[in-house]
Amino acid sequence: MGTRARRYAVVAVAAAAVASILASVLLRESARLSEKDTAVLDALADLDDALAWRDRAEKAVPADLSDEWLTANGYISLREDEFSDWVHFINWGYIDDDRQLDPGQPEAYLFKILPDGGRRLAALVFAMPERFTYANTPDLADGAALWHMHPTTCLGGDPFSEPEKAWIDGACIAGPNFPPRLMTHAWVTPNLCGPFASVILEDDPGLTDASRQYIRERLGGADRNGEIPGCEEDLARRVWPDAFD
Repeated sequence: MGTRARRYAVVAVAAAAVASILASVLLRESARLSEKDTAVLDALADLDDALAWRDRAEKAVPADLSDEWLTANGYISLREDEFSDWVHFINWGYIDDDRQLDPGQPEAYLFKILPDGGRRLAALVFAMPERFTYANTPDLADGAALWHMHPTTCLGGDPFSEPEKAWIDGACIAGPNFPPRLMTHAWVTPNLCGPFASVILEDDPGLTDASRQYIRERLGGADRNGEIPGCEEDLARRVWPDAFD
């Protein structure tokens, strides 16, 4: 399978296995959440309520997501490398503020880089403050959303004082680790793994069965049935009924 086919999948850190390990260690952290904290998440525990929230997030996306707008609103670019098809624009100031899962104020925007050099908004990324852990964060959307972190991701340069020099440093040569914060996605373009997935199956309807099999076997941490944890194909087809024909 070639490089282009492999780019059809970008698999984020799977939370399921990590959660089982960290839950017992971090259980004591649950007392740190206030009623206001828990109310934010409880309001989105039901799948239909979470889908309505995703719709609000999609409608809240500004018409202008140019570099100028993003910079003026505190977002900086983090691109994995020159070969990556994806780029995040993240606002560090939103990570630990008092507004969680606010449709109008995502912590980051995730864009797909197009062949012509342009980009298309793929998802809004919502991150929770440090006090939220795997142990005290309830299921979102009846468990259809996987909370995940990127604790092993390194940042090149100094992304906080000199954000224009920041990048994802896969070799971990220089720079700090990505802050250990729980996050989830609200996908605004079709994702075959669902509207809240931490796993990305490229939305190109031409993705072959062989490519999907490769994703499941090699890139997705597939379970014994060959399914990727957190991949909700039935839900994806409900949200985007005409996208995957």
